[in-house]
Amino acid sequence: MLSLIARLMRASSLVVAPGYSRVRGVPAYVTLSFLAVTSAALMILPPWLLVPLLSVLCVLALWVRGLRVLIATALLFITFVAPFIALSIGAQLVVGSFSPITTLMGVARMAGLMLLGSVVFGLINIHELALLLRRVSPDLAVSTALAIKFFYLASTNLSRLAEVYSVNLRAEGFMGEVRRLTALSRALTYVCTVSALESMEALYTRPNVLLGGVRSEEGGRGEGGARPTA
Repeated sequence: MLSLIARLMRASSLVVAPGYSRVRGVPAYVTLSFLAVTSAALMILPPWLLVPLLSVLCVLALWVRGLRVLIATALLFITFVAPFIALSIGAQLVVGSFSPITTLMGVARMAGLMLLGSVVFGLINIHELALLLRRVSPDLAVSTALAIKFFYLASTNLSRLAEVYSVNLRAEGFMGEVRRLTALSRALTYVCTVSALESMEALYTRPNVLLGGVRSEEGGRGEGGARPTA
């Protein structure tokens, strides 16, 4: 079980690694515009246009992220979407209104969203994205940057912890698996908490790294406003 979790989290950390791609220097507004337009197209396009769009996304993902990340994306899609597909087909059979075309279109749209997410994660630059979102709200910029970074760190940490516990904490039977999963969950909680605290501390002590000094200026205008130092 732990080896399977480690394999899945390794794939996840590859897919959600921000900026891990062959293409550099794409502006944040271009990436966000591409995300908005393509995700809307995946939802509203008719079936005869959905297949060409999926083909384009597949080629784009291969070009931007490479074959290794494309395989990791396919692994995640099969693992997490296959149970949903099975339940959907079962529910349709129970009510007696099974439609293969509808099921295939749903699968195609979900596959397109997975490919789109992989491409966007590869193109995204957290610093540029935060500077762009700062124009809307500094809090939105900080929250988005932390969410992206934390998601990547959680996947990476869970992958490493699962590998360690699969070797160092051997147990037989169902209860043994439960104890290992419990220990893994506890360790992941501790590690993610420490990572979150370190990220928040970095933002507090060096706000100009992410927000161009916005918080420094606000702190300087306050009472006794000593600005945070790097």
